Amino acid sequence: LPAPGGDTGDGVTQPTADADDVGEEGAASVSNIDDDPDAFYGQTVTIVGDVIEVVDGQSFRIGDTEPLGGDDLLVLMPATGAMAAVADGDTVTVTGVVQQFDQTELESALGIDIDDALATELDGQPVIVADQVGASQGG
Repeated sequence: LPAPGGDTGDGVTQPTADADDVGEEGAASVSNIDDDPDAFYGQTVTIVGDVIEVVDGQSFRIGDTEPLGGDDLLVLMPATGAMAAVADGDTVTVTGVVQQFDQTELESALGIDIDDALATELDGQPVIVADQVGASQGG
């Protein structure tokens, strides 16, 4: 029997990931998205993480709350979005869609200007286009 999520025929089982997976192996988290972005592209996720670096008024890097996480993702807000005031070290909750980084597409869709050096570093990497960013309680 194929595993939930479906076997692709080549022995690779495609995991399913959605907001209902919280607490499960394939749950949305910074490290899970970074490790297997294809399983999350196009999906709306809610993750909790620590702000590693505020890049500018419309973007910041978020990392796992575990001390040895090591993975991080860029969170982008549309120009029309109101990003909560975040600072390095804050624990935040982010809800948004996981996308593969494409500078031209994201700048056009979000109405923002992404630094070229940052864009080169992130090309093809997973990012989260946030609908909501807020301070996380208990962090």
